[in-house]
Amino acid sequence: RDLPTTTLRYFNVYGPRMDVRSQYVEVMIRWLNLIDEDKPLTLFGDGSASVDFVYVTDVVRANLLAAEAKTKDAIVNVCSGVETRMRDLAELLLAQTGSRVGIEYKPQPAGALPARRYGDPRRAEELIGFRAETKLADGVRRLIEWRRTALATAGR
Repeated sequence: RDLPTTTLRYFNVYGPRMDVRSQYVEVMIRWLNLIDEDKPLTLFGDGSASVDFVYVTDVVRANLLAAEAKTKDAIVNVCSGVETRMRDLAELLLAQTGSRVGIEYKPQPAGALPARRYGDPRRAEELIGFRAETKLADGVRRLIEWRRTALATAGR
């Protein structure tokens, strides 16, 4: 009962060593695969749905801070606190890869995820001293570089 614990609630973690092959891959990898196949990126609805992305090294740092925290029974969001529209993410991936495949808009499927999925990072900063530091553009660039190397090494 007197053991201080911190529960970390991860948001959309991305970065090197992401799963690039299974059917459950993250949207960034799915879209990078489409770019490689010279196919347009698929966006559902008008692209205004938003997500909170947090880079993997920031997540590692949050875990280390939580391990040292003396806060008892804390629950914190490990997130950037930045709401990124899916349309903006698609445009960023196209720009950073130099691709001109474009974006294809499709109707929002029934039972889709909520239109806005982002976190409030204030408790993480207050209780464990965590604030995400990696800007999305920098993290995406590192992800693209890692993925290119990983796929080349795997012979793809």
